[in-house]
Amino acid sequence: MPNTEIELPRAHSDSFDQDTVNGRFVNALNTALVSNRYSQRKLCAHIGVTIGTMTKYMRGAINPLKVGTEVQEKLAEALGVNLPSLIAYYRTGEYASHITREDVTSWIRSEGAQEDIPFILDATSSVFKGGLEEKKQESAVEKYSWPADVLESRNISTAMRERLGLTSAVMEGLSAGKFEPATVEAFAMLLNREVDEVETAFRTRSPLQDED
Repeated sequence: MPNTEIELPRAHSDSFDQDTVNGRFVNALNTALVSNRYSQRKLCAHIGVTIGTMTKYMRGAINPLKVGTEVQEKLAEALGVNLPSLIAYYRTGEYASHITREDVTSWIRSEGAQEDIPFILDATSSVFKGGLEEKKQESAVEKYSWPADVLESRNISTAMRERLGLTSAVMEGLSAGKFEPATVEAFAMLLNREVDEVETAFRTRSPLQDED
């Protein structure tokens, strides 16, 4: 997702048009379905809603800022972003990784955001509380870059990566040492190597040595 510092919209701006906000909710749900290869029922199970509720969401009839925080947290997880970033997308059309206290204060003071204050405060409080801890963790853990580097060096197209389930969210998790068996199998197939070899490389956060 884009790594940009956002400017939250002011009252009466086009970004507060309800149909637009609802449409972005639908887009976020569709992105979660496609990027994770979920059926609607599986996404329902992931975010904790019924298929009937999902149908209402997909019709664009629901304001996402009226949906429970827990549901939105699960949707953000499926998209590979944090909750404040997802809220920023609803309001601006762009995901963002940096939201300042000043942004939130200005947003809350705007007339257009008044009725959404409880959701805004709930969603942003955790990111401010955990901000320092996240920065410490990021500085302490160096990203594992070899998987992304090897895909680039072998000119593996984005379309091929997507078909194999190597989405941006999956690769971001892999860079932090998190991976699923399907990711190991995808790399083993791409590199024509044994699954055990690839898994060992991932677990030790090291490059897979070329065969002689």
